[in-house]
Amino acid sequence: MTGGAGFIGSHIVEALVRENDVTVIDDLSTGRYINKKTRMMKKNILDDIYFDADVVFHLAAQVSVPRSFENPQFTLKTNVEGTRNVLEACLKSGVKKAVFSSSAAVYGNADHSVSEDEPLRPQDPYGQSKMEGEKLMERYHEENGLQTISLRYFNVYGPRMSGGVVKAFLQNPEPVITGNGKQMRDFVFVKDVVEANLIAAGSKAAGAFNVGTGNAVSVISLADTIEKVTKKKCLPVFVSERKNDIFYSCANTKKAEKILGFRAGTSLEDGIKRTISMQ
Repeated sequence: MTGGAGFIGSHIVEALVRENDVTVIDDLSTGRYINKKTRMMKKNILDDIYFDADVVFHLAAQVSVPRSFENPQFTLKTNVEGTRNVLEACLKSGVKKAVFSSSAAVYGNADHSVSEDEPLRPQDPYGQSKMEGEKLMERYHEENGLQTISLRYFNVYGPRMSGGVVKAFLQNPEPVITGNGKQMRDFVFVKDVVEANLIAAGSKAAGAFNVGTGNAVSVISLADTIEKVTKKKCLPVFVSERKNDIFYSCANTKKAEKILGFRAGTSLEDGIKRTISMQ
């Protein structure tokens, strides 16, 4: 696994080590999530790598949308060339399957729940890099026979999250909201994302799949839910919207349900409660 010391990756590692030996490649110098069945390697994904595994989960990336605007070339090099290196390592190592962590950012803005067969119109370098990563996954599947699958995560939240609006609302009684707060988001709990990865690893399916709940809520509604759960007043501070901010983002989940048999089962309220209890 690449990126296994990060937010989502660390939760996947925890699930995998119950029945598997796991090797984590990450450039974070931390052993926080290691146990006797986890081997940690500090390595840049742009370096030459080798996998001794049946399945590779590729999560390592430059993940910040705002930072991707600051240095778009760095984002593209890290995410696209890093993915190419991972796929080359899979071929060299005899890996049977690669599961790629993509993003709803590949869709850009929409006014409806997006399905996987719709045109991709990323609005930022991060989304562009994920779209190019998906193309590489498809190419290596078609030309080299590697089993590849891309999971398009929507707004993931949960324990150990490194950022995002849910964390901001939980940590600050006066959180900053960009724009008017009416932006719609599909918030999916990290444990559901873990389940999607495990199902994908065991599936013979290929291609791209949405990983979301299929339900969009406004940022203001999120604040209301967090206020209800925590019983603490939330007083947002509104500032100007960010460049290329997406107004509506929601997953059409029919393909994942039909082909993978995956459906996110955690409601937003329950996910917030679990996030608080597991911090």
